[in-house]
Amino acid sequence: MPTRLPTVACLIAFALAAACAADLDLVRDGAPVAEIVIPADAHESITMAAEELNLHLDLISGAKLPVVTQPTGDAPAVYLGAPDEAWAAAADAESLAFGGFVVECTDSRLVLAGSVPEGTLNAVYWLLEELGVRWYIPTDLGITVPELATVTVPVMNTRVEPTFLCRKNHGIDRSIRGHGNVWQRRVRITDHAINVPFNRYSHNLCNILPVAKYGETHPEYYPLINGERRVPELSYSWQPCTTNPEVVRLTIEAANDWWEKHPDANYFSVGMNDGRGWCQCDACTALDIPDYRFRGREVKSERYFTFVKQVAEAVQETHPDKWITCIAYSSVEPVPRGVELPGNVMVVITQDVGAWHDPEYRAEDEAIARAWTEAAGAFGVYNYTSQMWLLPRNFPRMMAESLRFYDDIGAVAMTNESWPTWWYAGPMMYVRAKLMWDPQQDVDAVLDDYYTGFFGPAREPMKRLYERFEETMMTEREGRWFYGIGSVPEQIALWTPRQLEESVADLAAASRLADAEPFNARVEFVAQGFALTEAILREYWQAADARDLATRPGVPTKRLIFRGGHAG
Repeated sequence: MPTRLPTVACLIAFALAAACAADLDLVRDGAPVAEIVIPADAHESITMAAEELNLHLDLISGAKLPVVTQPTGDAPAVYLGAPDEAWAAAADAESLAFGGFVVECTDSRLVLAGSVPEGTLNAVYWLLEELGVRWYIPTDLGITVPELATVTVPVMNTRVEPTFLCRKNHGIDRSIRGHGNVWQRRVRITDHAINVPFNRYSHNLCNILPVAKYGETHPEYYPLINGERRVPELSYSWQPCTTNPEVVRLTIEAANDWWEKHPDANYFSVGMNDGRGWCQCDACTALDIPDYRFRGREVKSERYFTFVKQVAEAVQETHPDKWITCIAYSSVEPVPRGVELPGNVMVVITQDVGAWHDPEYRAEDEAIARAWTEAAGAFGVYNYTSQMWLLPRNFPRMMAESLRFYDDIGAVAMTNESWPTWWYAGPMMYVRAKLMWDPQQDVDAVLDDYYTGFFGPAREPMKRLYERFEETMMTEREGRWFYGIGSVPEQIALWTPRQLEESVADLAAASRLADAEPFNARVEFVAQGFALTEAILREYWQAADARDLATRPGVPTKRLIFRGGHAG
């Protein structure tokens, strides 16, 4: 079950609020006072907003509010959505950034409204956080609610808008199936809905030119490799012949067809497929800059963005308010040197800020980002965080610096590819969710909220533990794309025996301090996860000791036998 905590800050705040006659009680002495008003034909997000508000009010106070489609006049109304057109006009709701909302509270009603239903749902989650609710990690283990007999909302008129319109994550939904989606919705990460701005930009050429449709009849659409047209298997590891006029025409038609079917989408993706397999025909290779490589990869930006430009210029005539979107990834990461893109091209750059511990690598990434702000009409960022490391990968402060940097140079969309291992990724995922909404927040304040709310009396040793995880990630080394993802020894190399022993000691201290639910369960959750880290480190170091002894001349075989975890 979620944790119910009579937090001092919440109790003081709501006691003060209750003392003011103008404030609005939703629940009084454990009984419902107000009612929730939703439209008769409510969008599913509005229906969910009512359910979520009542679910959490019940956890907080034991009371649920009646849900009606028309105010009865006998109780204060909680409107989910604008009460009427006059209110919406006065609040200038239409100008809200996607997902943003207005919260207006008087002594007789509370209005929670966005310009789209998703914004209204966000308003409910925002209000619940103001009431003291927290969703630190997925599942009930991560939920904390205050224990209040009377739930009061102060008088306010607040407008809240996200910095990044699209705040997406790949992987959370699969990290804890079912629970991951719920968590990211509650912390206001955008979903994959078509109406979310700039919500598609990734690998799509394989869908525009499906092999099953064109492979037999038009092999010329596919790459020429070593003198032969290669009709690929059904995979992403190939690129079409982007100088073929028919490939350009079919891509333009696909964009127009997409918007015909999805008028709410502001984008159409022409993102390159995931892999290389570039066409080697004379027309394609003639556009490449000879011997141009970036981070060890051949650069194909000139040919690819020539193709992107042709598509974007064509659809600009028919859909001037839409965007052609794509990713600056792998072979097309650098800005093209000889192609000027039209203003309706949105480029998402792919960067692993986990390598920003290296000042030179970071400076190079930042230079690419700044260059894309000049080259593209709009740009976003696709980051990689946990990448399913076996050992802890934690760098919240460096990540926060990157989000502020992207904000400062004008990013409109922020995506995170993370399949989080929650015992170590929890604080960083929580921080990222908060900062994708407002990257100018104080990262230390958000982390303190996590350590205090999630671990309670075990806050101090657990904070030290996570800061030690961060210390390992900042180990001096060369910055490299996806460092450690394919090699556990690379991850082990970031640790020292001292760091391991101090981590074990901090977990033991935390276990002693967290002597009651839910904090003991949360510490145990982390301890069970860390047990694998400890085992990997000890076994690896022991094996290294054995190898070292085995290479020394004259060492007796019996000395290679391990006793008590040490070489004897």
